[in-house]
Amino acid sequence: IAPAVFNYAGGTQQGLRGAKCLRELSPGDSVVTIPRNSLISIHSALESDIGGLISQIVQQADQGLALVLWTLWDRKQNNSKYSSVWRSLPDNFGTALGITEDDESVLNVIEG
Repeated sequence: IAPAVFNYAGGTQQGLRGAKCLRELSPGDSVVTIPRNSLISIHSALESDIGGLISQIVQQADQGLALVLWTLWDRKQNNSKYSSVWRSLPDNFGTALGITEDDESVLNVIEG
């Protein structure tokens, strides 16, 4: 696979980042391998400097909220092991939750 940028005609979502396959894949082929300690997960949050606070939030709310709060905190840490990930993200991005009627052509692509 290789990094790729996809542009969908008619939609306002231009420059969507992703990956493209450079050769045909067979069942069982590994496409991407990521070391477990490089994954951003609730475990990353719990092992961080604010893991105790995150643990309390998980007990009182849910893991999703705790991970969002940790992400907000970690993105501001100069020495974060995930700083290259945070820098690679676009400054602005949207999700289908914020899509407008003008963006309906994007939904057609997503839904196939």
